[in-house]
Amino acid sequence: MIQFVILAILFGALTPWDSFAGEWGLDLVPSQTQVEGQPSGTLWWGGSIHNDSDQWLLLSGASSDSPVVFGEFQDLLGVRSIAPMSELHLPPGPDDLGFVRIEIDGAATVGLTYSGRFFTEGFWYDSDPLSPVGTPNYLGDAGRRSAEFSVHISPNTIIPEGNSTVSILCLAIGACFVAYRSAFRRN
Repeated sequence: MIQFVILAILFGALTPWDSFAGEWGLDLVPSQTQVEGQPSGTLWWGGSIHNDSDQWLLLSGASSDSPVVFGEFQDLLGVRSIAPMSELHLPPGPDDLGFVRIEIDGAATVGLTYSGRFFTEGFWYDSDPLSPVGTPNYLGDAGRRSAEFSVHISPNTIIPEGNSTVSILCLAIGACFVAYRSAFRRN
């Protein structure tokens, strides 16, 4: 029995990444489970990725577990490292600093809802794996984190930029007024 306990302790000591496995997470922004998108529109998701371990976390980029059949998926995360006990904030928006972007196809079916999962995978290192200085040691696989998303395709909302008939009518009334005043002054 004592040999089994010693063997279990020795095995635990030889796998240092087990002590911090699972100590990182991913939260999407917007956090609601369903967002609205329109044909030919663009959706951005940002996020927050926290590393609560005492090791460096290398992220492999963002992916989707199913094909985005209603548009084009784009990874904005890329390969990044996160320092121990820190957090990476990725704001959503048109500056493409977020987690992912989806360009919705112009022929996407209005009224349908598409769902899936975004994910990223991580790897543990003893120092910054992207630093040009030093040689980091790979410690192990940090696992995969995912977040659900759902996109409801809604009809395009057309915002009128002004009514040309009203503009022309106002211009015509103004021209008539100027002509009337000019004719009245001559008499």
